[in-house]
Amino acid sequence: MAYLDKELQKIGLSDKEARVYIASVELGAAPVQVIAKKSGVNRATTYVMIESLIERGLMTSSQQGKKRLFVSESPENILAMIRDRKKVLEDQEQGVKDILGDLQALAASSKVHPKVVFFEGIAGIERLRESIVESGAKIIEEFSPIDEAYKFFPPSKSDHRSRFREKNEIKLIYTSKTGIVLPQFEQNVERRPIAYSEYPFDGDIAIYGSRVNIIYY
Repeated sequence: MAYLDKELQKIGLSDKEARVYIASVELGAAPVQVIAKKSGVNRATTYVMIESLIERGLMTSSQQGKKRLFVSESPENILAMIRDRKKVLEDQEQGVKDILGDLQALAASSKVHPKVVFFEGIAGIERLRESIVESGAKIIEEFSPIDEAYKFFPPSKSDHRSRFREKNEIKLIYTSKTGIVLPQFEQNVERRPIAYSEYPFDGDIAIYGSRVNIIYY
């Protein structure tokens, strides 16, 4: 059941926490050295992982004579952990909503506003792309080196392009070093190719509403 640790990592457990928890589920009540051997995590680290899992409500301990035993709590506690986390996030979201108007008023009264913001890395580009969807703009006008764009962000039904063109319009000029040819017209999209040899630019420029995004891959 190697897939179990991957799934547990998706909900926030570390690799070693997941391995220790799964070993504990299999073993039942057991001393730390047995759990360590079963999980493949060294004894000292297993102690740390167990303490973390106890804090999460996923393990507990008991004393039998001179031995301290550790046992996993019911797997249903994982759902309880997720529900608790969801409640915290919902409370945080509501807290932000409650003060958002005041924060926006403060921002509007400020005499100095940033004109240029820099983002770095894949996460930064993803945030810029999300800002296109969130902007409320009706049209994106974009220049894109399509090979680079697709290498980092392959097209998918859930990406910003697909979500934007469901209701809005995209006008795209693109280059391709490898000879990619895209349909000229598609759902709310108009595309025009130009030769990379004439326009050897490896960046992406998107204009939407009052904003301009410039990405250099």
